[in-house]
Amino acid sequence: MRIGASILYKRQRLAQSYGYQKHRSLGDFNRIVQAMSDKHIDEIVIMNIDRLGAEKSCKETIEIIEKTNIDTPVVYGGGLPHCLQELIEAKNIERFLVSSAFICGDIVTLSKLEEVRGKQSIIGCLPVLNASYDGVEVFCSATESSHFLKFDKLKFLCEYVDELALIDVKSYGFRTGYNWKILNRFERMQHKCIISGGITSGDISQAKQYGIAGVILDNFFMHNVKVQKHYANL
Repeated sequence: MRIGASILYKRQRLAQSYGYQKHRSLGDFNRIVQAMSDKHIDEIVIMNIDRLGAEKSCKETIEIIEKTNIDTPVVYGGGLPHCLQELIEAKNIERFLVSSAFICGDIVTLSKLEEVRGKQSIIGCLPVLNASYDGVEVFCSATESSHFLKFDKLKFLCEYVDELALIDVKSYGFRTGYNWKILNRFERMQHKCIISGGITSGDISQAKQYGIAGVILDNFFMHNVKVQKHYANL
C-alpha cells in the first residue's frame, strides 16, 4: 500500500487547507517539496487550487514542477482541461489526479490522457461531502458547488481511471480521523481506492487491513515533526 502526502498550490505559493475552505501559506515551492521528498514518502500529490486565471496558473505550476529536481514520483491535479497538452508532455509528472473533469464527465479529457499516457496514469478524485446508499455528494472546484453523483454514473466514469481517490472534505487538514463510511460505500472496488482527509496512524493500519491502494496524508504532514518521523518509519 502506498503512502503519499498532498500539498496545495495557490498563486505561486504552497498552502495548507482546513476543510477545503480556510488556507494557510506554507512558503517556497522548491523548499517544501524537497522537504517532503526527503521524508521518503511514496508520492507527492500537488493540487493546484488557484481558480483565478486557471490556464496561466496551471502552466506556471507545471513549469515549476519540471524545474524541480526530486526523485519522488509526482501526482498533479487541478485545471487539467486548461493545459492538457502541457501536462501530457510533462516529464516530472507521473500521474494525474482528475477531479472536476471526472465529476463533470469530461470524457474528452479522460480519453486523451488515457490515449497518450495510459489508464494507469489516471486517478479519479472525489472530494466527498456526504455519502449515502445510492451515491455521494461531492465538491466540484470548477463550479465551486456541490454535485450529487449516483453510483451507476460513477461506475461508468470509473472505466476511464485506474484508481479512485476518496477525499473526506470535512476532515481535510484536521487530523480527526478518516470517515470510513465513505470507503464502505465503494465496497466492490476498495482495492482500487485511495483515501485522504484527516488521516491518522490508526487509519493507516486500518487501510492496510482493508487492502486499499493507498493513503494520502493531507498537508498537516508538513507542520509536525513527530508525524513526519512516524510515517517515515511505516
